[in-house]
Amino acid sequence: PYPDSEIAVEAIARLRDATGMRMLPATPPGPMVTGPVLWTRDQYGSRFAVAAPVTTADQPVRWYLWDIDACGHQAFTVHSGFYPTADAALRAWQAGVGEIAAAGTEFAEVNDPWLLAELLPAEEGLLRIGGESAEQFAEYHRSKRLAEVVRQVVRPQGTRPEHGLDAAAAAVEFAAWMRRHDAANQELPEDLDELVAELADSWSINDIDALFATCSPHRVALCVLHVRSFYLDDFADQLVALLPEWTRWLAARNTTPPVLADRCVPYALGRPHSQVGTDDVEPDYLARVTE
Repeated sequence: PYPDSEIAVEAIARLRDATGMRMLPATPPGPMVTGPVLWTRDQYGSRFAVAAPVTTADQPVRWYLWDIDACGHQAFTVHSGFYPTADAALRAWQAGVGEIAAAGTEFAEVNDPWLLAELLPAEEGLLRIGGESAEQFAEYHRSKRLAEVVRQVVRPQGTRPEHGLDAAAAAVEFAAWMRRHDAANQELPEDLDELVAELADSWSINDIDALFATCSPHRVALCVLHVRSFYLDDFADQLVALLPEWTRWLAARNTTPPVLADRCVPYALGRPHSQVGTDDVEPDYLARVTE
């Protein structure tokens, strides 16, 4: 995997240039990105489509699509594959995401290489989560190989941009919001600050700060599963009890349309999500969830 692959490339080049030695056979050209890399995201902000025009030795240009879900404990490519055009790739991604969440989405050139690098799949060796479907496993190695090529074309440069919200800042902001909005309507817990800090840490389990404030129905459902598996029952109950207000705060902060924000509420109240698992089942982070 890049950048280690450059060491092998340099070694091969030195062997080819050496005199008086048997020459290595010619290496067929690898895949090339032959145009701008495009992306878009759903209205919740945590589901991405990345598409790149790829030319290989035996095929003319085709568009490779990564359908990336960043609601779990890392960004997961839940679908990938070749499409004849960028429009065909976009339509396939929109169908996978769902009509409401994908409404109005269009491709644009990547404008945040730092975030793109965090989203694209990389080889994880023995640490990979596993559980791919037959379709996902068929593209497992190709999706990572082509992601390496995209990373070499769209490289982060300069200083990583500040995205303005992390777990610590969110905890302070949310606690202050609750005291302003809810103190008159309900008795707040005495240990509100402690609870909020734990909830904020549990919300950002993928450590992608640029996406901390995003909130989708299945991200809420995954957060509930994580909290209930990580904490003792009584403390988990207190954290989950804050989730309805947490989703309201995020919706207000992000100016999320009410029709989208309302879809998060049932899962904040404890409804299991049929596509990501229940308390008795390991979460399916690789599910291609239709919101």
